[in-house]
Amino acid sequence: MRTIQLATIYIYILFFVGCIATKESNLTKNRIERNYYNTGIIKKEIKYQNEKLNGISKWYYDNGKLESQATYKEGIKNGLFKWYYKNQVLKSEELYKDGIMIKKVVYNKDGTKKSEVVYRK
Repeated sequence: MRTIQLATIYIYILFFVGCIATKESNLTKNRIERNYYNTGIIKKEIKYQNEKLNGISKWYYDNGKLESQATYKEGIKNGLFKWYYKNQVLKSEELYKDGIMIKKVVYNKDGTKKSEVVYRK
């Protein structure tokens, strides 16, 4: 009788440990990773889905203002990437489709367009 009780307890323990491990595994596959400067100001916010970059991720200057943002789809650059000067004027934009850069636009610090290159339509 004691052997059956111990076996039953052992099976329950294995089951619950397995459930916890699966739950933690799913949490690490789909997550938002945030890092902070020593001052407590956010440094970056990176989104993952199924352990791959997915969605819009953002990086920040040490003053908390947006430095850049990028769009990923299943770990591949896909969409608009933007960089900003510290005064929040747009610095450059890159457009990607399935990991290939389609277009790049660079701006001066006053926001006027400096250059534009179309790599592929």
